Amino acid sequence: MADKKFFLDFEAFQAMNELLSDENDLAVPPSRDYYTYFPSVSKVIDAATLFAKNGFRTSVTRAPDSLEWLCLVTMDVLPDENMDEVIALVQSLTDKMGGEFDGWQTTSQVIEVKE
Repeated sequence: MADKKFFLDFEAFQAMNELLSDENDLAVPPSRDYYTYFPSVSKVIDAATLFAKNGFRTSVTRAPDSLEWLCLVTMDVLPDENMDEVIALVQSLTDKMGGEFDGWQTTSQVIEVKE
């Protein structure tokens, strides 16, 4: 059986090297943030508690330029995750607590390639 060889251009080699460096933990999954807003402190605290009971991480702050409160709801992205089901759950819990769901954003590990 012949040895298989492959070649990477220099930029691809640098990116692979960076991925495999000790600074990047490939075991850390990307996460998805869901933005939910509530009209009062008591409602946002109750909502954060409810989200936490359903397996989410939460962070509560005053919404920028608003009288509302932001409950940032975070969950790791899993390979077998059904995104539609998770969004439906966030929407349902937000509605139940009298809030407003304003979308989501996926965050991932940033890999910087140096020239």
